[in-house]
Amino acid sequence: MTKITKSQCTAMGIVTVVIAAAFMAAVFAANPSLAEGPENDGNPSQLVKAVLAVDNMTCGGCVSTIKRGLHELNGVKEVRVDLSRDRVTVMYAPLLLPAPRRLSETVSALGYPATAVQEPEGEKSPPLSRKSGNQIRSACACGCGP
Repeated sequence: MTKITKSQCTAMGIVTVVIAAAFMAAVFAANPSLAEGPENDGNPSQLVKAVLAVDNMTCGGCVSTIKRGLHELNGVKEVRVDLSRDRVTVMYAPLLLPAPRRLSETVSALGYPATAVQEPEGEKSPPLSRKSGNQIRSACACGCGP
């Protein structure tokens, strides 16, 4: 049996305890600010970073499609796309998005095969691949190619 401390007696605190016990949980409220709670109102210390290796990204249209798709997920606070390294970095609230695999699933469903990667802080990995100009235009998942 897990005891809940006084500081955990908030909606988000209870969800944290439930998730720690290996159960799925989320807070649903008519007012989204109530669901996030004061301890997770966008404070970066409460956010988790996920890095995705993404293929088929070639242009600004791809960037816009991926950002728009990820921002539709509850809990996603920030999306950064690095075309030169084929990486997408997502900052999200784990209590609102308890299954981070949904990030890569969402990007893959948009036509950009994606997998989560572990990148040590400060270390930049090489891009997945660099395509020639002709390959870029025909492989663009956003549909801007010929």
